[in-house]
Amino acid sequence: MIGLVQLLKSELPTRAHNTLRYAGALVVLVSPLFEIMDGSWLHLITLLALSVLVILLSIGLRLRALIHTGTAFLLADLVMMVVRSTHDYPSLLWISGLALGVAVIVLAAVCERHREQLLSRIRLLSAELATWN
Repeated sequence: MIGLVQLLKSELPTRAHNTLRYAGALVVLVSPLFEIMDGSWLHLITLLALSVLVILLSIGLRLRALIHTGTAFLLADLVMMVVRSTHDYPSLLWISGLALGVAVIVLAAVCERHREQLLSRIRLLSAELATWN
């Protein structure tokens, strides 16, 4: 569906482009959810791969709408993986929480140390993203 929108871009109304792209991404990303609810690790990993694929596709096509959709499903999948893992290994929740806390502190320290470089890269990236659909 995403490919068809790109191929038929001139024939379709402009306001329908993002709606059809969202619909195509949701069809792909929602498909493994029912099996995930049953506790299937294979479908969790499949959703992870599909989310990354949608994000890479959106970067290649320069579409902000798909980046948001892919990132949301990627984050939801990572949370589901942690929740599913803590069901099997209860102490994993504490370990992952501590690791996340340390990672946030390290990220904040690195960003503070390289603040000016980071701000210039963010400005450059936002200027580039402003040109995307």
